[in-house]
Amino acid sequence: MLNPIALTRLAGLALALSLTASCGVETNSELALPIEDANGASAGENNGAPETPDADAPETGVTDVAGSSNAGSSNAEAPKAGGPEPEAPDAEAPPPVAPATDVSTWVTGDTIPSGREGVKDIEILELRNNGSGPVCGNGKRATLKYKAMLADGTVRDPGTRPFSFTVGEREAIAGWDVIVKEMRVGDSFIVTIPEALAYPRQGDWKFEMELLSFK
Repeated sequence: MLNPIALTRLAGLALALSLTASCGVETNSELALPIEDANGASAGENNGAPETPDADAPETGVTDVAGSSNAGSSNAEAPKAGGPEPEAPDAEAPPPVAPATDVSTWVTGDTIPSGREGVKDIEILELRNNGSGPVCGNGKRATLKYKAMLADGTVRDPGTRPFSFTVGEREAIAGWDVIVKEMRVGDSFIVTIPEALAYPRQGDWKFEMELLSFK
């Protein structure tokens, strides 16, 4: 059922058509009449409803998730593709360096060259202790605690008192000059000294020796 507004418009249109026909003016067959919607409102009337925005209208601004607008900004930074760059692997650490071996450390079985052709070397039969600090060297006044024995272990001098002598000055048997110059304070061992560096015609000797000091 048409409402009064639509009836009024139809009456006006009919009158216009009648006048046009009577004047011999050609009518437009494509002239469209207002179309009613289900509520009787014609197209073009919104009856107070909000207008739907034009889908083609450009946006005035785009707000990102942080709430800031980037409309018109030419300096907006584009997101990086691929995610964060991988970190460079750490360079392989060099292997730990082993501490240098102390060449002055004695072990049982060590030998000290006799320094004489055809004469056996001095040999450490039993290590008691490794000392520390510099070696004594020649020309120093050394003080030793000692015990003198034959090769079979017979004690010939118990060494009840420390003995002092100048190393390298032939103030003691030759074997002592050879070995004490290589000793550090605190070195203690039992050695065998060949006859040629001890006492003639008495065979090899054994000595318990400990360097107490030198200066």
